[in-house]
Amino acid sequence: MLGTSKTYLEWFQQNGDPSGERVFFGVIPAYPVFMFIGVAVTIIIAAIRFKQKGVPLRELELAIFITIPLGILGASIFGKAFIPHMVWYKAFFFWEPGMSLFGCLLLGMSSGFGWFYIRSKKTQISMWVYADCIIPHILIGQAIGRWGNLFNHEILGDPIAYEQLGWLPEAIKNKLFYFPNLTDFNLVGDWWNNIDSFSGLRDFLNKPIQYHQPIFLYESIANLGLWVVIVFGVDNLGRIFSKPKPWDLQPKAYPGWYNRQCKSLQEKDLIDVQTQLPIRYKNIKIKTESGESLELKLGFFQAWNKAYYWYVPDSVQSKDIEDRETEWRNSVDQGLKKLNKIKVDHQIKIKKTNENYENKMRSLDKNHQKYQQLLNEKKTNIQSEKNKYLNQKQEITNVIGTWSRKIKGNPLSKELATLHNPNKYFVIYSGVLTGCYVVGYLLIRIILETQRRPEELFIQNSLVVDFIILSLILVGGIIIILLAQFVAPYRYREVHWLYEKSY
Repeated sequence: MLGTSKTYLEWFQQNGDPSGERVFFGVIPAYPVFMFIGVAVTIIIAAIRFKQKGVPLRELELAIFITIPLGILGASIFGKAFIPHMVWYKAFFFWEPGMSLFGCLLLGMSSGFGWFYIRSKKTQISMWVYADCIIPHILIGQAIGRWGNLFNHEILGDPIAYEQLGWLPEAIKNKLFYFPNLTDFNLVGDWWNNIDSFSGLRDFLNKPIQYHQPIFLYESIANLGLWVVIVFGVDNLGRIFSKPKPWDLQPKAYPGWYNRQCKSLQEKDLIDVQTQLPIRYKNIKIKTESGESLELKLGFFQAWNKAYYWYVPDSVQSKDIEDRETEWRNSVDQGLKKLNKIKVDHQIKIKKTNENYENKMRSLDKNHQKYQQLLNEKKTNIQSEKNKYLNQKQEITNVIGTWSRKIKGNPLSKELATLHNPNKYFVIYSGVLTGCYVVGYLLIRIILETQRRPEELFIQNSLVVDFIILSLILVGGIIIILLAQFVAPYRYREVHWLYEKSY
């Protein structure tokens, strides 16, 4: 067992050259193994979520071949780009230490958002549905991948006494120190057994080992905990804290253990509602004075499916909103076509006016009275044409709005949201889980960033810039949560699209 008094020289003499330490099962480099497992697990969980939401897997299958290679490439390039004296082509060696999560997110996530945004126009599935099915589960991949970083002996935390690492297995805690940089000694062979052949090496290594915190282990545990909080906590906040609850409004529609008034009901007493999918009730036998009777009850999640997620609103009201949305979109399309037409006509008229007057003025001297008269006429006619164009343009924009209509969104979204949630249940909307991932992981990263050395920071050797950028990304996550929960449902919802439910 290694102790706090052991020196680097004693460690090398006992364990040999550490250059072969970064392998798994003695053969395969550690990081690619854990990275592959992490990616595979993330994909499997994402596929399960796609199935649970009724989202076709086709887009996910194709996204795998786009986002994963680009993500790995971005992680390797960004992680190695600032390493001193790095040979340029080694930036592509993803199996070697120096992988940046933020580089992975930059290329992988951005390409994924682009892909799913384009596909969403055809599938009519919100991009945020795709994001919520995938992004929170990246935490599992990160948690597994961090074990590869730990095996690779890449980054350690603050100094710590060896005795304080007693809770860790020997194989982990005995390697929680930075290997001395021996590149200047030109070492060859089993140099640790021929230490005196290298001038000054014995004195250099004859120092007590300084152990450090295993921050990658901490991050792995924190990532796993955050995943549990988001997937099993945040995603169910609406079901847990919603007021009113469905069974409080209609006790006989949602019999179950959560319902104080109706734990179960006979089928004839059950109030049913129209849903997108059939509701599965549980049959139970109840003993009565006259014998046994068969009654029905609902599971907690099935009750919420019936009340909101699979609830189908009145068809007449739905058709009315659909027709008005179609009319509004047609009006906008026609208005945009008119805007384009009057713009082209205006440009043609201006061009013709200029040409006509240039022909008339070409043979005249610039100081001639007739020339000045024609010049003034030209300016007057052009200005008149511009005013006419601006007036026509204003008439159309008064109807369809200016460029800001894209920010304002769909004027019928609020009615649509109300129609699909008439009882005003508290719902966690699409996109919130993605925002929670950004906020949660950035909090973990900012906390652990305080234990990194300057050259190990996200923005190397620049602590202030590093924390500013990380804080901005965190604020971006908060903005995503606020927009997804409080703005998007009432401004950007569209008929026939899938969000947290089908509209």
